Amino acid sequence: MQHNLLDSSVDRKQQGIVPLILEWWIEAGSELLLWLMPVVLSTPENVHPGHDQCLYYPNMSDRCTRGLLRNGERPVVRNLNYIYIARDPDSSVQRKLTGPLGRVPTLTVILPNSLRDVLQTLLNNNSYDNRIAPNYEEDRATNVTINLSIISIDSINEISMDFSLNLFLYQQWVDPRLNYTKYSDFPNLELDQKMIENVWVPDTYFPNEKQATFHTVTVNNKLLHIYQNGTVFYSIRLSMTLTCTMKLHNFPLDDQECTIFLESYAYSIENVVFHWHKRDPVILMNADKNDEQETPQFYFYKQIHTGSCEKTTSFGPNNEFACLQAKLFFRRNLGYYLAQIFVPSILIVILSWISFWIHVDAVPARISLGVLCVLTMTTQSSGIRNSLPRVSYIKAIDVWMSMGLVFVFAALLEYAYINVQTRRHVKYTSMKNQPSMREKGPMLPSNGVPDRREIDFLQRARQVDKVARVGFPVSFLLFNVVFWTYYLVQRYVVGKD
Repeated sequence: MQHNLLDSSVDRKQQGIVPLILEWWIEAGSELLLWLMPVVLSTPENVHPGHDQCLYYPNMSDRCTRGLLRNGERPVVRNLNYIYIARDPDSSVQRKLTGPLGRVPTLTVILPNSLRDVLQTLLNNNSYDNRIAPNYEEDRATNVTINLSIISIDSINEISMDFSLNLFLYQQWVDPRLNYTKYSDFPNLELDQKMIENVWVPDTYFPNEKQATFHTVTVNNKLLHIYQNGTVFYSIRLSMTLTCTMKLHNFPLDDQECTIFLESYAYSIENVVFHWHKRDPVILMNADKNDEQETPQFYFYKQIHTGSCEKTTSFGPNNEFACLQAKLFFRRNLGYYLAQIFVPSILIVILSWISFWIHVDAVPARISLGVLCVLTMTTQSSGIRNSLPRVSYIKAIDVWMSMGLVFVFAALLEYAYINVQTRRHVKYTSMKNQPSMREKGPMLPSNGVPDRREIDFLQRARQVDKVARVGFPVSFLLFNVVFWTYYLVQRYVVGKD
């Protein structure tokens, strides 16, 4: 980009003092005589070649306007207020100078016109320090805008109480030191991976992170763009496992609330402040048409809530750190538990009722069926407990499995009672059929009416079976009505809040 200083159409946006190079090529062996002079771009009439002034080159000693650069000396100027100087006439910084000695020549300003030149100018160590926040010297906080793009939620683990997800972390802030409006027309600068570490970035971390990894296939998944006005856009891809304190009272008809915390590690709110992106603070990349993303066991039942942390990390009287939070609301899918727990347990309970239709004398059949159902329910309950954390409170699945075991065990106890009544009937019948008992005749009570207890034992046993055939199914049906009504209402009320 070129600007003629003697041309009245000099861009008024190019304000500030920029050194201008006046060159007369003199053949003097390997020596080149340069006339150097600082010039105010907005006032080209101030050019006076006869004045002796000095110009400071970074990393070099002061040189006066009539200086001598020997072969091989290339003062590379990186400061925003200087022009890059190269000895090679074919380099990206061209030089053009005409006019006899002692006269004001035609001057041409060549600003950095390549990505390399702009970056070297911006990231000059003497003017830019990536160890200091952008607005630190101005005694004000740097506003960092953050948003998350969740690629996938891989798992939610009840035992370890955590969840794993894959996401992009986007951060955006303004660094006035990286404003290159005066030096280039590039809309933005896309930095290579190796150059990102030369730019200041926020020290964002996740307080509830258990384990995290950066993605490095095929290169580090990082991105940093610098825009003309100094706006910096920084993106990084992460896979993380975050803690999530779960409440399992209603498991497996439960809803869980997991939170993503983001906080500044070293900079207090006096230097760095976090804000969520106003329009899209958290994006679900693989969401369906209803803006919902499902996992094998969970789905989102409410919109993601974003805001500042309710509690922030602080130490000392004036050290508080910026913190943001995003709450994810999960609802457990019942399909797996209906197929693997509820339906099988219902069938086992119903299977135990078959003994009520088996003859009272079929002892092996009824005993084997009852014991088998009890053992099956116990095994199923044990398998469920192994997949859950050892919490002290009672869960919904505990209520279900306990009541199923009670119904199965009650069916076994019912046959124990039937068996006792049957044996009493057999015993009394055998005593009645003895010869001595037959000679004495029927036993008469004091009122003279024959005692019919010998036929009541068997009848009573059969009557109990008849009652159990109706009572057990009705009781189990009532339990199901109460159980599902209570926990589904709990789930609906929680989902509405």
